[in-house]
Amino acid sequence: IHYAVMIDGQNAIYSVLSDAVPMFDYNIEKFYNQFVFLEYMQEFTNLSVEEGENKYSFDISYKSSDNTFVVKSNGKAVDDALLSVYYQYLLTLAPEAMDSYVEAEPSYTATLTYKDTDKGKKVIELIKQTDRRYLVRIDGLNYGIVNSTDYDHLVLYVKNVIKGDNIP
Repeated sequence: IHYAVMIDGQNAIYSVLSDAVPMFDYNIEKFYNQFVFLEYMQEFTNLSVEEGENKYSFDISYKSSDNTFVVKSNGKAVDDALLSVYYQYLLTLAPEAMDSYVEAEPSYTATLTYKDTDKGKKVIELIKQTDRRYLVRIDGLNYGIVNSTDYDHLVLYVKNVIKGDNIP
């Protein structure tokens, strides 16, 4: 596929392959983290994660005076930088669209509670589709499929946050 483009307002129109300008082929899944999930972590007071029998909860408070976070899990201080890295993994999930999805109970659920109580909560679910694929559902809307590596990272890294271990 070729597109006609004008570069820097020059009086010329060029024909380029779609590979040269990949944003022309972007769909909602490609814009996932820009449009669906823009909030900064300081917008939330809690992040809770459920995965199988495992449940984790992080209370988040933000001090705007010195731009710092205080994060606690079960009353114990947690490294806010680790939780921030974990949060970035949630932000950068990049689901790919599929024609149909299998309904099942979520294998993983992250619930973010806003400071602004009028907003309710943001719920991110990963629902197993096959041995290697999980549906990403945010606030009840299906966004596409991620692979099991993404799922495994989310499960492992939340444990790293609790233990204070590094997250790659």
